[in-house]
Amino acid sequence: MGVLKNDVGRPSNKTIKTRRLLTLLVIVLAFAAGFFISYILATKFDNNIVKTKTNKSKNKEKIVNKEISADEAKKIMEDRFIYYGFIDSAEVVNSNNYKTFVAINHTKKSESTYKCNDLFDSLYKSDYLNEEDWIMKIKDDEYEYICTDNTEYTYNYKSVNNKYHDLFYNSKNENALKGYVGQGFPSYYVYSKNKDVYALVDTGGHLGIKSIFGIKKAEIKNNELIIDYAAVYGEFEDGEFVGKQESGKDIRIPADSDLSEAFDKYKDEIDATIRLRFKIVNGKYMFDKAEDI
Repeated sequence: MGVLKNDVGRPSNKTIKTRRLLTLLVIVLAFAAGFFISYILATKFDNNIVKTKTNKSKNKEKIVNKEISADEAKKIMEDRFIYYGFIDSAEVVNSNNYKTFVAINHTKKSESTYKCNDLFDSLYKSDYLNEEDWIMKIKDDEYEYICTDNTEYTYNYKSVNNKYHDLFYNSKNENALKGYVGQGFPSYYVYSKNKDVYALVDTGGHLGIKSIFGIKKAEIKNNELIIDYAAVYGEFEDGEFVGKQESGKDIRIPADSDLSEAFDKYKDEIDATIRLRFKIVNGKYMFDKAEDI
């Protein structure tokens, strides 16, 4: 330190200036080192974020875009829609009637039982079959139905309507149909204004139409489940099942064949295919619309 002092022990002006320069240099070097270290850490952190986002994007893409098996698609349809062999057109599937039918089939039945006269007093004909089964005529409907007193199959409208909104995409401004609900089955549901429930009624007939139906293809794409569903309807004639098609290319199968196992063999010959679209919302599959393809 002697070289930085004058003869009387007091630092010279030159020494003071030198010390100040050294101090400033140390500060600058420290600042530069801190900046460099911060830059390295920040760059590494940003790279990690980019990699994470990229990985997440890749993972998301893998989850969102994939083909799924017919069995997996069938299970989703059974859990969140319906899987019967009587879906015959997109127009029918998109209807309020059909969606109400689906909602009822996914709703727990009510614990209450009612007399037919309490349910449908304004829809009655005067005659009855026995002490419990009543023949009824529904307004604007060509068929007669059988209502059974104390039926165990009634469904609360509020419960059905809640299920309707849970199952169908963009349905908040649409409600379950209050009326006659049926889709070609021997049994139908009729809304009772008196008790605010749907009650199961019967046509008294049986369903003679048979079908070959199944899923041709299913995939998840852009947060949407897309199912291509095909079906052909027919009857047994002269020892054969004959599936009638508008193209005239009827499908003929020996009468002793198992129709439930015939789809995989004949699916490419079935003309009518309906594309069912489900939106994936918070992990739930919600039916959006159907298209004839």
